[in-house]
Amino acid sequence: MSIIENVIGELAGRSPKEMELLASVSFVYGTAMREDDDDKRTIREIRRIKGNKFDPQEIEDAIAYMKRSLMGLRRRNAILDLSGGHRVQYSKCNPS
Repeated sequence: MSIIENVIGELAGRSPKEMELLASVSFVYGTAMREDDDDKRTIREIRRIKGNKFDPQEIEDAIAYMKRSLMGLRRRNAILDLSGGHRVQYSKCNPS
């Protein structure tokens, strides 16, 4: 199966709120500043960004789901590209 088919299969039937949480988990976890950032940091950061929209258990469940799903949950290596107007670019994903 292609990556796109995996994602479609994993997200089919999800509510907009569930998809927002999964996207938030993927983004926050994936852009962690250090490899040793843990799930508690991801929960804190999502609560900081989203307020009380998601309770900690929902976030924890989403992290666990993403880790075991076909989509995976990976850290990205952030690279500051000073030549491109101070944009952050990401290298290829490294498996956790």
